Amino acid sequence: MADFTIGLTMDQDTITYIKQNQYQLYGIKFMTTDFPASPLIWFTDDEFLERTPIQWNKAYEAFISTQLDYKPGTVITAYSSQKISAHVIIPSASSKDINLGQEMIVEGMGALSIQNGQADEIIIQSKTTTNYACGLNQSVVSLPATPLFIAQILSGEIKTMTPLTENVLLMFSPIIPPKQTSTVVDAAFAPGILISLSSIETSREVTWSRDQQWGPKNQNWITEISAGDDLTKLYSI
Repeated sequence: MADFTIGLTMDQDTITYIKQNQYQLYGIKFMTTDFPASPLIWFTDDEFLERTPIQWNKAYEAFISTQLDYKPGTVITAYSSQKISAHVIIPSASSKDINLGQEMIVEGMGALSIQNGQADEIIIQSKTTTNYACGLNQSVVSLPATPLFIAQILSGEIKTMTPLTENVLLMFSPIIPPKQTSTVVDAAFAPGILISLSSIETSREVTWSRDQQWGPKNQNWITEISAGDDLTKLYSI
């Protein structure tokens, strides 16, 4: 059983409308951080049932990347990978599994190690003179892990994340071409809802209709998001 579930319910007319108009569902996930970060598209979906479950577990990967230019629209590489530059193969990203209460230490040449840290926190600490980008990967059940956000980590810096509340933004959009997972998105590009879950409230049920209305209304675990809203501010929630 997954740790967290959002059930998305739509009637058959709405599903037909989505397919005819090439809508995609986009998910972006937020957590409390002590530093500014740029959100990334966590997952996309274009296949729906009348009730579509979105499920995930509290498991993460911490990553560093040499991809320091991450303006909106950039697709981020957040896995162990290589690129060729001047006929020399150099790493472009590295990642390690990490849990709450652990730290990832970044040392010379981008070497990574995991050690115990503070309860309820995930920390990335730089002990190298090289500047990197960093962030966390997480997977939706049945999909590969993808990065949640990206931020710069300078030499000697410590980045602290506190993912105690699960905050997921859902948006439908017919943007052509569709946006990819791992794309930097600093502003909402469609109306959506920010859904909050926790270790106590691990499941939520929401609806969407062809008139682009999200439900339910007037719930303290839902925040309505308008197209154009600054998403970088959501890391302080």
